[in-house]
Order: sequence, then structure tokens, then C-alpha cells
Amino acid sequence: MVFVNFVRCVTVRERLLARWWFRILVTLGGTAVVGAAVLPFVHDPLLAQCTLYGALTALMIGMEAGRKGSVWYTCGLYVGETTAREMLWGTAVALASLAVIALAALAIGGTFVPAPASARPLVGIIATIIVAAVGEEILFRGTIFLAIEERFGGTAAVLLTSLLFAAAHAGNPDVSVLALVNVFFAGVLMGTMLMRSSSLWPSIFFHIVWNLLVALCFGDVSGNDLGGGWVVLDLSHAASSLQWLVSGSFGVEEGLLTTFLLVGATIIVARRIPGSAYVVAARYRRSHLEALTITAS
Repeated sequence: MVFVNFVRCVTVRERLLARWWFRILVTLGGTAVVGAAVLPFVHDPLLAQCTLYGALTALMIGMEAGRKGSVWYTCGLYVGETTAREMLWGTAVALASLAVIALAALAIGGTFVPAPASARPLVGIIATIIVAAVGEEILFRGTIFLAIEERFGGTAAVLLTSLLFAAAHAGNPDVSVLALVNVFFAGVLMGTMLMRSSSLWPSIFFHIVWNLLVALCFGDVSGNDLGGGWVVLDLSHAASSLQWLVSGSFGVEEGLLTTFLLVGATIIVARRIPGSAYVVAARYRRSHLEALTITAS
């Protein structure tokens, strides 16, 4: 009897996890519960972020591993011979985009000057940026994206999660319409990376490298002054009629050039980035077995 009840519990769990809406509800509910349990009592922001995003990552992996015929890396975190290539894709797109912005800033008369001294240790700033970038990818391009993609297709997943990503930045300091448009297009780029590659590594590394270099070499990240860096972009002597092409009060993410770069990078990624055969194969096997389970029920 105990064995029979155990089998029934496993079957019910697998059937629930096969439902896209159930996984989204669990993700949102889990985030709310962990946030309510951690944020009021953990006063160190970095530790609070690590705890919240760590729990969210464990929840995502656990739900994937618990599905019928699935393995943990169907969430897009496969580690193997293709991982370095996927990381390189995200890194290269971020480096190339920011290099173009830097050259454009210099071309209109901008300069890079030493950043003001900061009381915050550089290691702490870098750690905060990395944790936040990884956490945002797990939240927006993790379970929620994959659930929407399975039910409504990749295009719907890219657009809906990008809208959520932009909405999450709507309360940032000095936000503007163009800044939100650029955040939306950044979401589209990272969502396209996931949709085409079936891997979270390209978007995670794009997000990390972009935020790190913007913070260390340009200034504000999405309107936020993180309190330290190597240099900052100074446009005070640049042509005033051209400054808006490169940057704004929200930072370089408010520049019109950033808009064109994000759109162009999305087109390139959609055509060129290779897929992760291991993740695709694992998802195909899982989908087939889940379909049999649902049909049998």
C-alpha cells in the first residue's frame, strides 16, 4: 500500500509539472514566499539576493528534474563541451556592442575619465552585478520563459518575458520611454538567445558582461549608480545635439545607438547562434513521455 501511494504521488506530481501554468504559479509563489521570508531579516543586499536567486534556481532545476522523463539540464543549464561556446556567444555580443558605443562616444567628443573614489570595495560591486544578472535571467528567462514557450511558442515567450523585464525596470532612477524601449529590446535579444540555442548560458553571460562593463567603464547601470568603477563616460564636451545618440540620464542604455545595436544583435543571433543538441534532445524525450502521461490520464 505504501508503494502504491508513493507511485500515485509521483504520477500526480508529474502530471502537475507537465502543466505550463502550474510551473509559473510555483515559480511566482516560491519567489514571493522566499522573498517574504528572507528580505525582512537579511539586511545585507548581496546575501539577500544570493538567497533569493539561489532558491529560485534550485526551484527551477527541481521542477525540471521532477518532470516525466526529464533531466535537470532541460532548464537550459547543460554543462559540457558546448557550454564554453555558448558563454562565448553572450560575451562576444556584449563586448562588440559596448565597443561600438565607446567608439561612437569618442567620435562625438566624449572622453573616459577616472571614476570617483568609492567607499564600496570593487569586489563587492562585481559580486552584486553578477548575482543580480544571473538572478534576473533565472527569473525572466528560466521557468516562466520555458513554460510560455512550450504552450504558446518561442515568439510569444520572447515578447511576454521582455515586457515583464521592461516593467521590472520601470521604477529605476531617471527612467524614460527610450530607456524602457531599450530594456525591452535587451530582453528580446536575450530571449532570442535562449529560444535559438535552448541554453541559458548565452543570455546569462551577455547580461553579466554588459552590466559589468557598463558599471566599470561607462557609469550608471540601468539608471543605478553602483558607487564605483574604473572610468566613466564624460560627454560634457561632446556635441550637445549628438549626446542623446550615445547616452542619457539613465546611462548608455538610454542611447538611440543602443536601440539599433540591440536590434541588430538580435537579428544576428536569430540567424547564427547554434543550438544545444543535448538540451534539445532531452526536451524532445521529455515532451514525448509527458504527452503519453497526459493522454493516459
